[in-house]
Amino acid sequence: MGSRRDLSASDRFRPAGPVAGFPRVIGKRPTSAVDADGIRQCGTSATCRAAFHLRAIPFCPVAQRAMVALAARGTGWSMEEIPGPDAPGRGLPQLVVRQPGSPDRIFDKSIAMVEAVEDLHPGRPLYPENRDERGAVRALMELGRGLQIRLSAVTHARDSVENDYAIHRLRQRLNLVEKTLADAPDIVARPLSNAGVVFGPTLWRIIFVDRRFETHLLSGLSRLSSWGHRLSEHPAMRNVLGTGGEKTYLALLQGRGVPLVSKVDAELWRRAYGAGGPHRGAG
Repeated sequence: MGSRRDLSASDRFRPAGPVAGFPRVIGKRPTSAVDADGIRQCGTSATCRAAFHLRAIPFCPVAQRAMVALAARGTGWSMEEIPGPDAPGRGLPQLVVRQPGSPDRIFDKSIAMVEAVEDLHPGRPLYPENRDERGAVRALMELGRGLQIRLSAVTHARDSVENDYAIHRLRQRLNLVEKTLADAPDIVARPLSNAGVVFGPTLWRIIFVDRRFETHLLSGLSRLSSWGHRLSEHPAMRNVLGTGGEKTYLALLQGRGVPLVSKVDAELWRRAYGAGGPHRGAG
């Protein structure tokens, strides 16, 4: 399995001391067994025994990718909230993997988290077997990682100018992904791949923002829009984001007071372009 990617071991994880007492296991449909030591057995391999613990800010898209990857295999996880980006002592999201007889491993890079879950579920892979196809999925995952970064710039913009610039960069990345999907119909056709795991939480957010704030970010991007809606309906995505997700995300956006949620800006844009017009900036 290790030969399929070019990440070094240091890029994928770092050993850490034991995490003192994982919090309660969460995840709505864990189907794996738990042995006498409290180690959750994952996947279908008898040799794969691991417990998964996430540290992240509330509603973190990076952590949600790992959650979707786990939920797709019916594996539960525990969760620990860390300070948000504006709080003192804030930290990066992490996936901690505990296995019997081994030191805990901490993955603090988004794609590495997804691939750690993949490696520990050899009986339920979300990568294709073909090496070239895996490379195409991996490249698409990198585009998805960058897409979330650009969306975050929009949802954290401090003023109208910053918002307009961020939306422009986000739309550029969306256009690039749309073109890339034209050459990857097999990836998009799958119910869920690791590319879908990476894109899912981000596209769910964009679909919500489009509907709630009339941004029309996916306007004219038929492949991306269709893929995003299908991913949003996948059971693993609904497990992670389905109950109360929209309410939580809306509260986060409104709490930040970002230009994206401005009713005044939305009305100005509607007057200029009419309902159903192109994606709006801050006004």
